Amino acid sequence: MKLIKESGDRYSWEGFNSEREEFRRLDLERWISKEKVREEGTKQGQSNLPSSNATVLDATENKILDAFNEQINVTREKVNQHLSDLVQDGLLIEDSEDLRNIQRKTENLEFEALTAVEHKYHTEWNALEPKLYELQRAREDFADFRREQGLTRIADYSHRKWALWIIGVCFVIESFLNATLLMEVNVFGLVGSMAQMALISALNVLILSFLISSQWRRTNLRSTPRRVLAWVVIGIVLAFTLTFNLLIGHLRDGMEAVVNDPTFDFQELGALIMQNFTSAPFDLGFQSLLLAILGIAFFGVASWKWLQRDDPYPDYGNRDRQLRILESSYHEDASKSEQRLRREFEELKSKFDDELDKLDINKGNLKTLKNRGLKIIDDYRHFVPECQHDLEYVLSVYREANRDARTEPAPPHFDRQEKIDESSYKPPLFDLPELNPIEEATTRLQEAIKKLQEAYRNYLQRLQRARESKGNEELGRS
Repeated sequence: MKLIKESGDRYSWEGFNSEREEFRRLDLERWISKEKVREEGTKQGQSNLPSSNATVLDATENKILDAFNEQINVTREKVNQHLSDLVQDGLLIEDSEDLRNIQRKTENLEFEALTAVEHKYHTEWNALEPKLYELQRAREDFADFRREQGLTRIADYSHRKWALWIIGVCFVIESFLNATLLMEVNVFGLVGSMAQMALISALNVLILSFLISSQWRRTNLRSTPRRVLAWVVIGIVLAFTLTFNLLIGHLRDGMEAVVNDPTFDFQELGALIMQNFTSAPFDLGFQSLLLAILGIAFFGVASWKWLQRDDPYPDYGNRDRQLRILESSYHEDASKSEQRLRREFEELKSKFDDELDKLDINKGNLKTLKNRGLKIIDDYRHFVPECQHDLEYVLSVYREANRDARTEPAPPHFDRQEKIDESSYKPPLFDLPELNPIEEATTRLQEAIKKLQEAYRNYLQRLQRARESKGNEELGRS
């Protein structure tokens, strides 16, 4: 009587399936039927075997007990062999060529990474250093200029953008209004008037107003002769502006007087205008006087806006703008250098991360092997008691059939519980290696990453200090 049958017997008892790593219990009813356990019990009972005074198991009972013990031993061997294979797989992971390659590669990666990040820093610093020193020289020059000119306030040109828009609007409006006032007396009509008055507006709004605003700033100079000269020029420009606009008014009066006179020689118009201006400069018609007043008004507004476009002190606003442009350009370049250094660091770190991923895979594989082995042992601890239960059931089937067929009392050991070997309860050994080599390789990689991070932070801080610096210290060389 065997529980293990030839291959292909559907009633055979595997005990342990190594491919699926699962224990399989005996199909009791099928096995009992196949081995004719009940029939054997009835047959022996009809012969009153074993005898009523028998104290030991009969042959059939021994065969059943031996069959169970044998199958448990075979199953235990299967489990033991499978666990040994798992341990061997773990040893291969711990002592794999990939792990040795990672350990060797870590040393090379660390050296190459530290060298590469240092080289990248020096490359960026060498490109940035001349710009920093140029900026520092510009700051020194700006500070010297402020000190020499006695300037303690911040340069103010906050109206610069809108002032230019207003100047342009003044030019357009004056050109249109002047042309409108000249249209009735101009032989060229509206188009001719627009061309003439565009020139007049350009002189009032663009040229004379710009000239007087620049001279007005010069009145703030510390040098007395230069201030006096600026006031003289201002007086000349104001006198010229007044004269020019009065002449434009007389031009309109003159043209109005002769525009409908076909006999008038227009070549004499200039002499007529000068005669009227010298004899009575303010004697103008209403529209001509309005034309002169508009010209002077737009000149005044434009002069004020030209003055607002820059700081009241000459060249102060321009120097401040140039310094700001230089600072902005340097900070942008420094920021790009930091970004390039960061990308270099991230690329280098990713190589270490790849190796860590490989180690994590190995650790995961070892953990999986360990969990598989522990589950098999736990399942084995449940499997043996189940076999004990199955043994008791099979023996009970045999003994009940024997009792039913007997004419004499059953032997007393029929009421006794038979047990499989005690040694079967002890699970096989499972001694999976610890993760020491993998942990050591992981620790070494993490140390290399830490060194790379420290080097990167050090170099990044140098670039950041250089970007934020406002003095002449030689940053980046430490």
